[in-house]
Amino acid sequence: MDIIASSITFVSSIISAYRAIDRLNQLPREFREVEQRLPLVRQTLATINTQLDANHIDTPTETAIARSVTQCDEYGLQLKSIFEDIGAYDKREGSALVRYKNTLVSKGKQLGKAHRVEALMTGMLNCVRDLAENRVFYTATHAQVSKLAIAIDALSHTKSSVPDSDFDKMNTSASQNIGSGGLGSQGNQFGDGTFYNSGGNNNNSGGGPIFNSHVGEVNFEI
Repeated sequence: MDIIASSITFVSSIISAYRAIDRLNQLPREFREVEQRLPLVRQTLATINTQLDANHIDTPTETAIARSVTQCDEYGLQLKSIFEDIGAYDKREGSALVRYKNTLVSKGKQLGKAHRVEALMTGMLNCVRDLAENRVFYTATHAQVSKLAIAIDALSHTKSSVPDSDFDKMNTSASQNIGSGGLGSQGNQFGDGTFYNSGGNNNNSGGGPIFNSHVGEVNFEI
């Protein structure tokens, strides 16, 4: 099937994207854990592709294969996108780790914990294992199924490349509400940091925007 041949080539491009960032300052070591598993995905897909050439595949099996490969490629596309984004960062921004954390929050939309590189790699491994466990390929892929299971288990015990606490900070928000007819000012801050309102003075110690509103007029400061 052409879809598997294309996926093999695509996995090779993910490996190349990783190699371009391998020596960047403070790159999380979980990236190396991911990179070490990519050849196993490529090798398993190659074995499956060889078996497809040697066996007749019925339509339901062909549909299942296409579904699993497509899902694997979707995880891989997100993984490659992260590698390329980090590779394009300006060193003045700080370390590769800082860039990676910022990548997980794109244009104000939090991608979330499921987009950490180790989670994306686990998704790829699970998709390929589903393929390898198919009865059509299992004789040829038996050894690789065991290796895939070991790789998935190892990643499940890997330290998170971005701790949960960092995502919690990204979600931090504070607000002050003034009741109907009340006097005074209102300030809302979204993002990291602390907002103070004392004696009419506003101070934003974080990086999020502040919205100030006074009776009769609304001002937005971003």
